[in-house]
Amino acid sequence: MTRVLKSDVLISGGGPCGLMLANELGRRNIRCLLVDPKPGTAFNPQANATQARTMEHYRRLGFAQEIRSMGLPPDHPTDIAYLTRFAGTELARLRLPTAAAAPQAIKAMSGSWSAAELPHRVSQKFVEVKLREQAQRLPSVDVRYGCLLKSFADTGSGIEAVVQAVDGGEPLTVQSAYLVGADGARSFVRKQLGLELCVVPHASAELAGPYQAPLVLIRPDQIVAWRGHTSALASEVLAQVTGRS
Repeated sequence: MTRVLKSDVLISGGGPCGLMLANELGRRNIRCLLVDPKPGTAFNPQANATQARTMEHYRRLGFAQEIRSMGLPPDHPTDIAYLTRFAGTELARLRLPTAAAAPQAIKAMSGSWSAAELPHRVSQKFVEVKLREQAQRLPSVDVRYGCLLKSFADTGSGIEAVVQAVDGGEPLTVQSAYLVGADGARSFVRKQLGLELCVVPHASAELAGPYQAPLVLIRPDQIVAWRGHTSALASEVLAQVTGRS
């Protein structure tokens, strides 16, 4: 007999989007299961910087300093230089603070350039490890890498999906109120729904960072294509699941 697991939200995809959503939901005590066929978080270089607005979200969640402690050494320059060639004449330089100097530099900023956090130069593969670590500390969050979403269907009262370990084993039926497709440009969720990938650049600096990837939120009788910060998506799910905002 196939095992059955009940969860408020099933998240397909364990990249920055899925992990951040799991953190947001877990801190609101919403049960969620995150599955991703990869054996773990990213191992190859991807995004190499985290923007100020994203660092502010990490600050809100309490681990901005842990993120800032990763990446380049604390005293390593982060200047942006423009040259005629790699070892040629320098044309211009934007001087930026080191990771160690950033907390003090931010205190001197004012006006439209003020922020609670400055950007930080760190590879996405390191950030994902921290996001996973934070998510797995939350009692209502179940993170399963090496686990594949095989199928899903709208039952009228919720979503019923089948997930299975990549290396085989007994399939698991997951019954949830929501399914969130945060599984990237080649999204299985999106393709199963017959949705085309349509990427529209965001002009809003408030959404800058690694959480602009298209998300697909599925609930009974409604499919919502979403592009924006996952904090907003978490609030939407929270309101629907519990009636609270």
